[in-house]
Amino acid sequence: MIVYEIQPQFPANQFQPQNLWDCMMQIVKGLPRLRDCAKMAIKRAQQSMKSTYLIKSTKQIFKISDQIIMWWTPTRTQGKFVPRCKGSYEIVAILENSTYKLADKHGTFKAPINGDLLKLYKSYEFLEPIVVID
Repeated sequence: MIVYEIQPQFPANQFQPQNLWDCMMQIVKGLPRLRDCAKMAIKRAQQSMKSTYLIKSTKQIFKISDQIIMWWTPTRTQGKFVPRCKGSYEIVAILENSTYKLADKHGTFKAPINGDLLKLYKSYEFLEPIVVID
């Protein structure tokens, strides 16, 4: 809102007039200090992340014909009681960047699946039944 008969004052008008060369030299002289502050902030953030997340994650490597299950996150509309993994599938081919071609009893999937979404399938069919002796 501008009041009549009062001249507006801007923050830039409060500084002493400088030429372009002086402004550029002031910026250039301040850059090393800013760079050092940024390096320190990055080191602090890295140390914080290292201390927070101590667990090293290792990627699983699968072989052809391994039985696996695939993690699957359904959309929010399907509810929270929907199973989180599908399977069992068989690995048919290994592609680059830890992607795999999968097949089930109906056939091979068209799209490759990322290895981060896969987990080895543990079948409990071969366990011996527990015999209780009275």
